[in-house]
Amino acid sequence: MELTPNISLAEYSTLRVGGTAKGLFVVEREEDVAVALKEAAQLGARAVIIGDGSNSYFGDGAHDDLILIRMAIKGLELRPSPIEGKVLTAGAGEEWDAVVTRAAEEGLWGVESLAGIPGTVGAAPIQNIGAYGTEVGDIIEAVEVYDRKKDEIRGIPARLCAFGYRSSIFNMTERDRYVIIRVRFWLHKKLRRQLPKEVVIPEGSEATPAEIGRQIRLIRAAKLPDPHESPNCGSFFKNPVVTTVRAKELLVAFPEMPQFPASDGVKLSAAWLIERAGFKGKSWGNVSVSTKHALVLETNGKASAAEVTQAVDEIRDGVQALFSIELAPEPNFFS
Repeated sequence: MELTPNISLAEYSTLRVGGTAKGLFVVEREEDVAVALKEAAQLGARAVIIGDGSNSYFGDGAHDDLILIRMAIKGLELRPSPIEGKVLTAGAGEEWDAVVTRAAEEGLWGVESLAGIPGTVGAAPIQNIGAYGTEVGDIIEAVEVYDRKKDEIRGIPARLCAFGYRSSIFNMTERDRYVIIRVRFWLHKKLRRQLPKEVVIPEGSEATPAEIGRQIRLIRAAKLPDPHESPNCGSFFKNPVVTTVRAKELLVAFPEMPQFPASDGVKLSAAWLIERAGFKGKSWGNVSVSTKHALVLETNGKASAAEVTQAVDEIRDGVQALFSIELAPEPNFFS
């Protein structure tokens, strides 16, 4: 494992934004995680852990104090579950959709609603990715991590990960402590929940994990721009959650506002708020809100971080002014 010096940060974000950094380590073995972190520290640099860059972007200019550590640990291994079904262990560097595909090949249920989500396995637990009624925390058995504080590799059971809406200990209370190495998923032999309402199974046909995944991918492709064709980070803002009292007040002012039950209140549609505030399709130089989906900020590959910041600030200010609701970005920004 060698340091690749003087890298372009834009190449390591699907938003294609960023200046330069001191270097890059690519980690393919679990024992190299600690080595990369220690070498970065010896070089006087801050280390940023990344996967495929679908949930992060970087500031403009030269970042001589920054080293990226790209997690590229591979592997997909199935074993029987002591309870029911099977456990699929996936390396942090595997593409997320590879997990969905492997589960479908084995006829196992649990991750099919999360088909087509960009990113790597290591990123999935951090923000507890979710779609169509499923969150990844629902089917995680445990997360294997390198503990920077204790300088050891260990497993954290799902019940201690504090999974919530786009949150976990990995981006909240223990944000800078753990580096995810592998994730263990508990998959089932039978469907254990209702199918997403967007999925249609013809009468007389059988629902399978492969068919559900196929349909979900088609739905996502129709709604969301491909980051390989139009640089973006997927959903840029989290759906805000408000109290039930505030939700009722908003419905009086905006009767058509979509609202959804949440464990800690009422969830609103950030996409609806942004579109209602007039930002869908709006451009700021090389940055624009997608005409496909108001939650997606996309660039033409020539954007600066300053342009992204301008867009984000104007969108947040506009939504705040109209609804008195503060939007929180999903991607991590490293300045």
